[in-house]
Order: sequence, then C-alpha cells, then structure tokens
Amino acid sequence: MIIKPLHGIAPLVTTLLLGTVSSVCAQAALPEPPPMEVVSWSRPSGAAFVLVERAGDVVTIDLAIRSGSADDPPDRAGLARLSAELLLFGHEGLSKLELEDRLADLGAVLMVDVDQTLTMVTIEVLPRSLDGALELLAELLQSHGVDVERLNRTRRELVAQIELDRENDSLTARKKFASFVYQGHPYGKSIEGTASSLKAIKPSDVERFRETHYVQANFILSVSGGVTRSQLDEALAKHLPEDESEAPARAHREMPPRDGRRVLLIDKPDRTQNQLFVGQTSIPPSDPRWPELRVLSTILGGNFSSRLNRELRDEKGWTYSISTREWRDPDVSAFFVWTFTAPDRAVESIRIILEHLERIVAQGVSTEEVAAAREYVAANYELYLDTPSGLAREAVRMLHTGREPAAIEEFKRKVRALTADDVNKAAPELLHPDQVAIVMMCSAEHFSQEFLDLPGLSSVVIASYDEE
Repeated sequence: MIIKPLHGIAPLVTTLLLGTVSSVCAQAALPEPPPMEVVSWSRPSGAAFVLVERAGDVVTIDLAIRSGSADDPPDRAGLARLSAELLLFGHEGLSKLELEDRLADLGAVLMVDVDQTLTMVTIEVLPRSLDGALELLAELLQSHGVDVERLNRTRRELVAQIELDRENDSLTARKKFASFVYQGHPYGKSIEGTASSLKAIKPSDVERFRETHYVQANFILSVSGGVTRSQLDEALAKHLPEDESEAPARAHREMPPRDGRRVLLIDKPDRTQNQLFVGQTSIPPSDPRWPELRVLSTILGGNFSSRLNRELRDEKGWTYSISTREWRDPDVSAFFVWTFTAPDRAVESIRIILEHLERIVAQGVSTEEVAAAREYVAANYELYLDTPSGLAREAVRMLHTGREPAAIEEFKRKVRALTADDVNKAAPELLHPDQVAIVMMCSAEHFSQEFLDLPGLSSVVIASYDEE
C-alpha cells in the first residue's frame, strides 16, 4: 500500500500552533509602562530634590552629598571615604547590629560610595517602607559623633582592602593613572587613601568633615520607583525639614597646564601582561562639546568596531580588550584608552594609540563612523535611562555638574544631530595627543630604550606598584 502525504495538513498544524502561541503571548504580554518623568525642585538653602515615579517598582533613595576625596585635607587622604563607610556601622546611639535589625525590619539595603566629588548614600526599600527609610537616613546623617572602636575597625578593613586591591593589576594601574593624569589637581587625591594617611585620621577629623559637608544645603536627594510626590513631601517634612544650613565654600578647580607627554612606569615583578593607560584631562560634562567628545571616544575605542579594536584586537591579535572611557567630574574630566598586552608588544601598542589620536586630529573621521558612533552612544544612553533609578541618577549628575535635568533630553538630541563636520571641528580642540599621560604597569626588566624613544616625552617616572 502506498501512503500518500496529506498535503495541507502540516501548514494547517503550523498555523494552528502559531495562532495558539500568538494568543498565549498576547494574553501574557505586559502593558507598556508609562513614560517616566523627572521632577526636580530645590530649597532656598540650595538642597535639591529629584523624583522619578513608576508604580510597582522598588524605591531607590540616593542621597548625593556634593563632597568627595577632592575635599580631603592634604594629609588626610581617604577621609571622605572613611567618613562614609562609618555610616554602615550606625552611630553613638545605634550599634551595627541594631542598624542591621532596623534595615531587616524595613526590608532595606544600605550602601555607600565615594568618588572625587560625590559621596553617595543609597537605600533600596519597598515602597511601604519609604517613611522608615528616610527616618533612618536622616538619623545617620545628623549623628556626627564617632566611636573610636568603630573608627579603628573600619580603618583596618579599608587598609586590608587597599592591600588586596594591589594584587589586581588593572585596578592598581587605573588608580595610579587617576592620580597621574590629575596630578596637581584635587581630583588627583586617592579616594581610598593610604595606610599612613588613614592611620593619621582621628575621630575629630571625621566629625569635622561631617559637620562641614553632611549638611542639607550640600545635598541632592533623589527618590525613584513606587512613590508619589505627595508621599515624598510628607516624609521629607517629617524627617528632612527645611533648615538654614550652608554648603561649604568651593571655588572652581582649574587644571594645571600640561607640557609634553608624561610617563609613569609602575614596576611589579613577574608580569606576563602589561597594563596600559593613555589619556588626558578634558572638558567637563557641562561643556557644549561633550557630545562630540563622546562620539570621538566611541570611534577611537568605544566599541568592537572602533579603530583601535579593529587594529590591535582583530587584525594584530595583541589584546583581548581595549576601550576608551570618560570620567565625568564637574570642573574637568579625563578621557583615556585602556588595554593590556604582552610586554614585547606594549611600546608598539602605545605608539599605535598615539598615531590614531594624531590621525583623528589631523585627518578627521568619516560620515559613516560618526553615524554609527552617534547611534551607539544614543542607544547606550537610552538603555542606562531605562530604569527609574538610572534616570534619577543621571538627573543627579546633571544637577551636580551645573545643569538641569532637562539637559538629559538635550544631550540625546545633540548626539543624534551630530555631523562629521561638527565632530571634526571639535577634534583638535578636545584631543591633545602631544599632552597625554601614559601609565604602564610591567616588570622592571621590560623597561627599554624603545620606550624612551617614544616622541615628545617630557618626563618619565618609575615607581613601585606598592608605593603609597
């Protein structure tokens, strides 16, 4: 017997299955969340507030204190970081164990972070615990007294972390690069401090720092997630009522002029890979040419199709990773290239990086490169802003760098409108290949005359990786 195929059955089954799947997906599909909006306001003291509401989301409270390691006294590096870390230990009337119990009752997580110009205190909490979280935050900030035992314990932990970080080549080289590229500027101070500078910090130093900087006039408070303006206003009136505090005086911090290419060689024995940083100080994010800098950075090394990735990673196979970054600080930023490679290829890799910088300045970039880079920058920015906390934090950054949250939309618009002419006009103003800072971590035996033959070197400094 010959069995003939039943033509039409397979398409029918496929259609039925697809219809069923489509129906299930349609029923399971979640509605699109409404667009998020940034609401911001301020008080006469200068305290600023940001709210990004989205019902159902966990609430993130970010308190940005507009002070960081740049405000550390010269002989007290690490003071801002130590002062913030002590918040995790409670205060004179609240032990660490009691603090952890309070957080557990609220279903909350408490975190701190410090950079050159900001101390960030974050609490993540369920919407129903907003009031209790703000009460706890205000309590921690208003208690300036420091317990000596807690100070000593926190100091020991920070020193141990510094020792541990030294074994991370990339992290150590990045810290050395930050101090080197910002040399002579307050941003060049170590965020973590050193064992000796931390040892010198007394309880009175922490108390004085908090009394000066942990004041409402120095705050930007953002709240995002499942909270309304009326709920936030009610909680603020109870726990952070308006006061007459004054923010610490702070002058604009100018960057000292640079002359030539400066080099820092970091000696660490037995390295099979050299860490490389090549960069410069640049314009602050408030500069109208910031979108051009972001696009230039992307074209140079910001993604896998960038110029440096194509040559050093794809064509030569000298590195697994190479990238460009920008540090966004209010008065001055830093723009740099980072990669790692074998010792016998390190100097030539630096030479290639410098040549690409020079070529962009002299010859410009193409229309196709600008089109691809601006879409990449815009898409990544949109992705970062896709959560309430991400959008709120970007609004905080805008306020901290002297702009309004509306600058978020302005940045997106300007990036997408950039042309090759715009970018090429800005390139010689923004990129200075003859004034870069070069940091290389390697073993001493890999220091060579070939490195010293790089053109335009104005100074070469050799230091040990564990040098404070």
